[in-house]
Amino acid sequence: MEEQYLFRENKISTGIKELDIMLEGGYSNPGSVVLLGPAGIEKAVFAFHFAHEGIKKGDAVYYLASDMLPKEVESKSAGLGMKLKNGIKYIDCYSATVGVKDESRRDVFIDGPTALNDLSLVVNDAIRESGGKKIRFIFHSFSTFLLYNSQDSVLKFFQVIEGRLKAANATLFLLIEKRMHDEKLLNTFLHSIGEVFELKEKEGAYELSSSLLPADVPVKIGPTGVEIV
Repeated sequence: MEEQYLFRENKISTGIKELDIMLEGGYSNPGSVVLLGPAGIEKAVFAFHFAHEGIKKGDAVYYLASDMLPKEVESKSAGLGMKLKNGIKYIDCYSATVGVKDESRRDVFIDGPTALNDLSLVVNDAIRESGGKKIRFIFHSFSTFLLYNSQDSVLKFFQVIEGRLKAANATLFLLIEKRMHDEKLLNTFLHSIGEVFELKEKEGAYELSSSLLPADVPVKIGPTGVEIV
């Protein structure tokens, strides 16, 4: 008989069963979640799980790619058994930066990470298109926006779109490279975030840390994605 767990109503699944149990159902919904950590694919796998679970549940899933082409996201997630192709809308903020726009794709294109007004309009479209569904809005990664924009403009931008998305029953999931940013700027930004997790590298392994978890959680990336060990 399958075990039953008491999950809170204002939660949205992380896509990782063991983590859902520890968080009493997942991340907050509506809410904002940051995953800090070193550069690498490991943080992105948490985003893959979150997006894949949303597709399975019929949520409105938006994946803003600013560090990787959407087709690379599809390829890397597929290698872990998660198909992020149908039931998801990509917002491509990377092609303009590297000059390799793929005209054959039907992604929403943004002209680089400084085009904050354009991205704000895309967020409005996402809310309108969602039709009342839960929204999962992923920033892979938000570090790009912190690097390319002034502190005042990026903080104001995020405050505005976060308010709109949360009012529309969205959970925002943001990846941030911790060592890439000025500590004061990062702390100022994180001060407004509801849930912060950190992926720490320790002796060749990884631990997930958060005040929301009972203790640091050892994790690894296996053939099907994140594994709690």
